[in-house]
Amino acid sequence: ASVLAKRVLPVLQAMSPAYEEPLARREWLSSIAATAPSLAHALDSALYDLWGKQSDAPVASLLGGARRSRIQVTEQVFIHDWETTAAKVAAILGRGTRRIKVKIGMGCERDALMMRHIRDLVGPDVSLQVDANHAYRDVAQVAALCHHLEAIGVEAFEEPLAVRDWASLRALRAETRLPIMLDESILCEDDLSQAIAAQALDALNIKLARVGGLTL
Repeated sequence: ASVLAKRVLPVLQAMSPAYEEPLARREWLSSIAATAPSLAHALDSALYDLWGKQSDAPVASLLGGARRSRIQVTEQVFIHDWETTAAKVAAILGRGTRRIKVKIGMGCERDALMMRHIRDLVGPDVSLQVDANHAYRDVAQVAALCHHLEAIGVEAFEEPLAVRDWASLRALRAETRLPIMLDESILCEDDLSQAIAAQALDALNIKLARVGGLTL
């Protein structure tokens, strides 16, 4: 409420043309994203939508044009007991989805076993990724899990270790060919710079609501 009252409503009520300038808009959104990134994202999206309506053109064309006409959807599934997990995976396949992210973190041995069952269920042509939501701390144990995941064709492992534990992430990358993806470890440009400098990631999952929007 305080962010809305102090930083958002005054600007929206006055809506100076200055906020259509990229630098002014970025500074304004940055001040909001520092405490409310989802709100900054919502405002940023609304301003882009307004730009498109005023221009009578798709926003994609205003940003340089669409690069593709179709994208593959990824659906998530959480590991439960096998019967529940299998039913959820089957429902995903029934919708025609061919990219699945599995939320693991139930213990390395159990994760390895469940992922083997999931691969057997979906077959070789479905893309599988896993996300541990930084559940693990032991690099050696996670490296062993990575070897199991590599063997069944998992394409990426998201947030396997503690958030921003750059040294452990780098050590894990040295032990596996499985790409390590970061998400909640990266909240700003400085986080990303540190991760790159530490050689702690292979890929980045960007959630606009977490980082404050497209402008930021």
